Amino acid sequence: MPVRSRVAVIVLNYNGVDHLRLCLPSLEALDYDNVEIVVADNGSGDDSVRYVRSAHPGARVIEMGQNLGFSRAYNRAVPQTEADYVVLLNNDTRVAAGWLTALVSAAERHQAAAAASAMLDWNGERIDFVGGLPTILGHAWQSDQGQPVGTQPLALRYPERRLLFGCGGSVMIRRDAYLQCGGFDEDLYAYFEDVDLGWRMNLLGHATVFAPEAITYHRLHGTWGGWAHALRLRLYERNALAMLVKNLGDDALARTLSTALALTIARTIAAAGLADDIARFGSASPTSVSAPPQLVAALIGIEDFARAMPALMRKRSAIQASRRVSDEEIFRLMPEPLRLHDPAEWYGETAAALIRDFRIAELVGLPAPTRPVAVGAPVADVTVSGEPPRVSVVVLTASGARHLPACLDSLRQHSWPADRTEVIVVDNGSTEDPTSVVERHYPGARVVRTGANLGFSGGNNAGARVATGDWLVFLNDDTRVEAAWLDEMMGVARRRNAASVGAFIVDWAGERVDFAGGLVNFEGRGYSQGYDLPVADADLSERPLLFGCGAAVLFRRDVFEESGGWDEPTFAYYEDVEFGWRLWLLGHEVWFAPKSVVYHRHHGTSGSESPARVRAFERNALRMLYSLLEEDSLQAVLPAALLLAVDRALLATPFSRADDGITAPRSMTSLTRRLQPAALKTRLLHALSRRGARRQYGTIANLRRVGARGLAGSVRDVFREVRDGWESSGGRVAYLIEQTKGTASLEGRRESIPITTAAQLLGIGDFLRMLPELSRRRAWLQAKRRRTDAEIIKRFGGCWRNAVPSPHITLHVELRTALADTLSSVLSGLPATLDLSESARETRGATPADSY
Repeated sequence: MPVRSRVAVIVLNYNGVDHLRLCLPSLEALDYDNVEIVVADNGSGDDSVRYVRSAHPGARVIEMGQNLGFSRAYNRAVPQTEADYVVLLNNDTRVAAGWLTALVSAAERHQAAAAASAMLDWNGERIDFVGGLPTILGHAWQSDQGQPVGTQPLALRYPERRLLFGCGGSVMIRRDAYLQCGGFDEDLYAYFEDVDLGWRMNLLGHATVFAPEAITYHRLHGTWGGWAHALRLRLYERNALAMLVKNLGDDALARTLSTALALTIARTIAAAGLADDIARFGSASPTSVSAPPQLVAALIGIEDFARAMPALMRKRSAIQASRRVSDEEIFRLMPEPLRLHDPAEWYGETAAALIRDFRIAELVGLPAPTRPVAVGAPVADVTVSGEPPRVSVVVLTASGARHLPACLDSLRQHSWPADRTEVIVVDNGSTEDPTSVVERHYPGARVVRTGANLGFSGGNNAGARVATGDWLVFLNDDTRVEAAWLDEMMGVARRRNAASVGAFIVDWAGERVDFAGGLVNFEGRGYSQGYDLPVADADLSERPLLFGCGAAVLFRRDVFEESGGWDEPTFAYYEDVEFGWRLWLLGHEVWFAPKSVVYHRHHGTSGSESPARVRAFERNALRMLYSLLEEDSLQAVLPAALLLAVDRALLATPFSRADDGITAPRSMTSLTRRLQPAALKTRLLHALSRRGARRQYGTIANLRRVGARGLAGSVRDVFREVRDGWESSGGRVAYLIEQTKGTASLEGRRESIPITTAAQLLGIGDFLRMLPELSRRRAWLQAKRRRTDAEIIKRFGGCWRNAVPSPHITLHVELRTALADTLSSVLSGLPATLDLSESARETRGATPADSY
């Protein structure tokens, strides 16, 4: 009889003596005779080690001395065996007598490097693992988890077949293949480390086969179920993204990373439940808001991922250099490669837009979704000549008559022919009717009342719709103009054949620069050149601009209409940056008229910084990038922009890396808080989950599963937690499993976050919700493109690499630099003008245009 392959079954244990009492006897009853039982103990503080040595002297104990987590512990234990195969087995399992025989048989018959067990719940009634559902977007599910086993033999429903991975709770791997792949990625700590290992093994040509007759019975998170969901969520989100970066090929990663990251953030924001009206124009905002721990955990997970990018890229380089199997072959092992979470009604439509725009379905062999059809045609250039053209001046106000007198008085004095000038005052939802003031200061001007605040874009478009001029000028109500302002702008338009012209805007006293040109960075943030410099120091040359400031800007009417007018969903802020950039993309030009002088009361209408403005900045910057950049540019830029936006939000809280190294003390929670019904319920549910209870099974089924002994034990656990009353306090450390005891108490907490953070997150969420509409807009614009990104940024890239102001700016810039270097080196392949990693080029006097 041939000698059977030698197998070492390694049971990972942490404070699981009660689990071991059932797991180890089942291993000793195996019908396989060439097996070594190893218990890898992760620094247990209970009676685990003594129990194994006294009750199971044939088992070998490897003591780690501390909790190394799942990955590190196995990586220490596997090299200490000399078996042909190692089996990784959770301690909260028991196995059938023929389990190991079935695993070895399946592996050797299929010449596979790994064999995955079939896993059922403790009573063998419901399915835990019969195959995985990994996706190209990072996350993975388990096929038919929670479904009844039924009466049909398991092997008939789920035959032997190739898998991308086997569940780490019960999987056999050839020892040499495990070591060749480097074992588990220890930086993952826990969760998805088995998916990642299987993916890497398959890339090297080491197949995994499913062995349906190798039955393992599992308590379902018996060991890890005591961790609060928020603690696990941080690892889920971080590890899913890390897995993609390491394992996907270049093209797949470039197309996929933005989508995976955007959907991670979308889930995070959807779960936060932030009230929409806490950061809206016209609404009062609190100084802080309450947020669930899941929000904080996910934000830290995204931060973890961003910080790990340099290390991930080094790992990626090694993995990709040694791969033998194509992405196409890997994707065949994904039964549902585009499976999605379902956290909110809008999430599916957002995901569909991203999948379409980055052409992800094609990667996995699925039909490409129908793209929106672009409409419209290029507009022919028009030369201004002959009789002075008719100009409509649209003055937008949301403040009633407060600023209008000075503005309208100055318009009455300007030198453009009165019979060729039309003034339209758009009252954008003011609380008072400005009509009488308009009639007094500019008789004959037309007043349009919108009845509601449509925002800068919507209000100006309302004025444009009723205008009759060949040219349109948009003017803030908190301005006054010099007599020749319009002649100068029209002169530049005529000389330069420009579709748009921006005025030279100064402060109300005429001493300092408000706007003398505009630029943009790769995060979509606008910059005002020369802002706050003395007027004498400004660059007053007649020159091309990326955009003219919306406070005083001229457009040729036909171009304005054909290009779509002001982008109304922006509502306010960066709409002028977007419009100018859009015109260049469409083949038009924007110029600066330095002798067209307009005086501006800075923030005269909008006021100072507010949560609503912060929200608009985040939303509109991302919106602009998504609609205007070419596909290759967007693939390189969007991941960095999203990560940096989240980073700014997190850095304003007590939970960011600014608190790294601060050890939070354990503090006594008040008895009143400990006895709150919600807190007691949360603790009891977690205690029951450690004993196999699951939400999907219902109350009666769960009571049968845990039994009277399990119910009593759960109540005892809750009593101890309430009696002791200790929990981690402080900020970030409470969310780090690696540094703090993972308890259920975190689940019932609420955290206070600054209103600025909430506003930033709402702005990012607005952008994500807008993606279905943005996808249509993007398709329309890209079809009409006449200039490349490289051409535009080469001309207006002076601030392309400038950083956005942030709390803990040094930390933010360090992360920004690391992200720019790593993402540019792998994802972009772009011209040097678009390379994020080049040294930042400062532009003298350039200030973020959100200071308008």
